Formats: sequence, structure tokens, C-alpha cells
Amino acid sequence: MNFPRGTTYVELILAVAILLVIFTFGGFALAKFQRSTAVIAGDREIINAISMAARRARNGAAGTAWGVYLPYNDSTRSATNLTVFSGNTYATRTASRDLTFSVTPSILFASVDFSGSSADVTNSHEIVFAPLTGTTAQYGSMTLTWFGTSRTIVINSNGVPTRQ
Repeated sequence: MNFPRGTTYVELILAVAILLVIFTFGGFALAKFQRSTAVIAGDREIINAISMAARRARNGAAGTAWGVYLPYNDSTRSATNLTVFSGNTYATRTASRDLTFSVTPSILFASVDFSGSSADVTNSHEIVFAPLTGTTAQYGSMTLTWFGTSRTIVINSNGVPTRQ
């Protein structure tokens, strides 16, 4: 018997179905990877800003304390930027020295507690580092979330931020 050579419709549909399954699972894996890298990039931006403020305070830059202001919305828990400032508080800062950094707006500040050793009068929106020592009374932690992925940043009393 001679059978004609070629591809049948069944083989073609089966090949397309297999490719569809592969691309679907690949898309889900890529989306999960993107979520985790967005949180990692977001917490890296925040850690870099906190480290910069603590370093400037330790170095005695401008002869003042330095801090980080996190203007997240208390209802939505999101922010679009953060500010490294020079001064004892964000309200009394020298605005001409402000350094503003973008934050991925879809990252949420799920929990923020910088009460440390003193009363939290800024509602956990700012951390201030003492000049020449870089220590802070507003130590504590913050948890960032992005589509179910969470990262925690801890700032100790010496002004050193770490990821957990």
C-alpha cells in the first residue's frame, strides 16, 4: 500500500495545541519572574536611598542630620517617590538639598513601623539619621508587596538597612 506523504489536519492541530500549552506556561512563568524582579528592584531603590541618607549623616554632609521621607498614601499604601532630605525633620528640612527618587507605584507599603526607641510622631513616614554617627531613633521595618510577593526591609538603630 502506498500512503501519501504529508501532514494531516490532526497532526497540525496537535502541534498547535502543544505549542499553545508551552507558550501559556511560559507566559505565566515570565509574569511571576517579572513580579519578583519588580519587588527586588523596588526594595533596592528604597534601601539605596536609606543607605545614602545614613551615609551623608555619618559623613557630616552639610553639617546636618539626613533622612528619608516616604510619602505613601495611608489608604492605598502606595507611593510614587521618596525623598532624601537634609534636616532634623522633613517639615523643617532644607528643601534645596532634596533628592527625589521614583518608586514603582504598584508596590505597596503593606506595613511600616519606624517607632524604634521614640514615639512615632511622623506616622512612620520618615527616618532621620544623626549627624556624624548615622544612628536613628526611628528604626524598625517595612514590608513591601507587589501582586502577592512580599519583601521586608529592616533598619537597625545604627541606620543600616537589610533585606529579610
